[in-house]
Amino acid sequence: MLNQQYKIGDKVFVMLRNPHVQGVVNIQEATVVERPDYPGEMAIFLNEEYFPLVDDLAIYTDYFEAKYDYQAAFDDGETEGYYG
Repeated sequence: MLNQQYKIGDKVFVMLRNPHVQGVVNIQEATVVERPDYPGEMAIFLNEEYFPLVDDLAIYTDYFEAKYDYQAAFDDGETEGYYG
């Protein structure tokens, strides 16, 4: 299971969709913690919320790996050379 590769205190990077703007996805740093409501289970602590550590989250241990997958999934190439 996914939980086996992380331990409490690990810093990870998560691709998270903005709930208010459907087309916006951000890479954010989070921490692996113990779920306060389910002792013994791990969660991602991000934006002052606990997210269960489940297989359908896009979680990375390396920022550049997350950025590479983000660009592969969401970059349409139209922003090439855009600086502002």
